[in-house]
Amino acid sequence: MSDKRLLMLKLLVLWIVEYAKPAKEEQLKQVFRCNFSEYVLRHKLYSAARMLSQTNQSTTQISYELNFSSPSHLIAQFKKQFSTTPRQYRDELSQRNTTAKP
Repeated sequence: MSDKRLLMLKLLVLWIVEYAKPAKEEQLKQVFRCNFSEYVLRHKLYSAARMLSQTNQSTTQISYELNFSSPSHLIAQFKKQFSTTPRQYRDELSQRNTTAKP
């Protein structure tokens, strides 16, 4: 995740924590169809999936870059969201890219 995107995410978190009232939380649920913490987690997981597909960074490196509490937390949440582990996800992408090339 770029420094700019991470800063924007942190500012959004700060704004919601400091200024959002329950009504604001309801508005967020209507827009994102989940509460704020679920939105942040989902954003981090999709960022992890993108990083797995576009970089050679390890799951450990990605987990710390995205501020997960531990690599195992990233793996568990990733599997819950995508029904596959980060390693399996990367391997499947690699196989698809290999078989797609003539």
